[in-house]
Amino acid sequence: MSMRNTQGFTLVELLLYVALTAILLLVMSAFLAMLLQARVKQRTIADIDQQGLMMVSRMTQTIRNSTGVTTPVSGGVSDELILTLEDVAVSPTRFYLDLETALVSEAGLAGVELHNSQTILQNLHFENLSEGGANDVIRVTFTLSRVNLEGRNEYDYARTFYATATRR
Repeated sequence: MSMRNTQGFTLVELLLYVALTAILLLVMSAFLAMLLQARVKQRTIADIDQQGLMMVSRMTQTIRNSTGVTTPVSGGVSDELILTLEDVAVSPTRFYLDLETALVSEAGLAGVELHNSQTILQNLHFENLSEGGANDVIRVTFTLSRVNLEGRNEYDYARTFYATATRR
């Protein structure tokens, strides 16, 4: 009997190696896809938070620097805020909602968007909490969400913002 020294793989071994490699690649690609989805979700959350805080900051700063509140009246609620300011170049300043976009208008000029086109603003309300006092207290409430036409989970995020500011 002579033994032949054969080198190479049998068909069974080759199929086993290919199957193991395919499973390993499948697991790695699924993990990578989950990482990318998580990254997009975090970017969506950061974008909504950043824009909402910027809007709150702009509104509350304008309220603090105003000399009077035209709308809403004391004890009232409105979907727009009209303020008078010392600077006639920006007075009156009006914050309001047009469809799903928050706008600010200064001195009667056309409104300027307060957030980008990738976000939707809903439920914008201004409440004058003062009861005829010298300094009006205004509560601002709105909900900001991401445009999600495809219905993807990564873009499904909304946050409601609340702020209160007192005229100086």
